[in-house]
Amino acid sequence: MPIDSMKVKDMLRNQHMYRRQIIKDIPNYENMLNDSNWEAGILTYINEAAWGDLRELLKDVNIT
Repeated sequence: MPIDSMKVKDMLRNQHMYRRQIIKDIPNYENMLNDSNWEAGILTYINEAAWGDLRELLKDVNIT
């Protein structure tokens, strides 16, 4: 089914409403993106699991 250009313009114009509805209907990781504890946990896991070249990269970008 072809997509009408007016529909695409409408979606872009009202993307905030589409985004809100998608977040509401499809549970995903949106709430985790705003959680600083989750981010710190991911960085801690990466820091502890890294070795070799990845460890050197983490040192270069100062992730400890």
